[in-house]
Amino acid sequence: MFSPLKIISEDEIESIHHASLDVLESVGMKILHQDARNIFKNAGLNVNESSQMVYFDRDLVLSKISTPPEEFILRARNPKRDLNLEETISSLVQLVAQLIAVTLMEEDGEEVLRTYRTT
Repeated sequence: MFSPLKIISEDEIESIHHASLDVLESVGMKILHQDARNIFKNAGLNVNESSQMVYFDRDLVLSKISTPPEEFILRARNPKRDLNLEETISSLVQLVAQLIAVTLMEEDGEEVLRTYRTT
């Protein structure tokens, strides 16, 4: 039996993890749905309603990912294509890290999050 292909090292995974936390905390994420922004606000996150940006506290993110659900379902528009991932979120993070390369680039003095598919 073959061992899984390691596209990136453990150090690279750790680096992506810390960069992701930095982006969530300082750059934030645009959340278009008002109810979702309210949920984040009620959870204690910094929400800017005029820009629809949510800024995720690093410690809160770390506490949430330390207790992942036993089951995670990626929902598709067609329910027949839902993907039930029976492993923990940490396994999901490793999968995503191997499929998507995330880089921060400087463009005109502005940090821009770029996502590229590796396949």
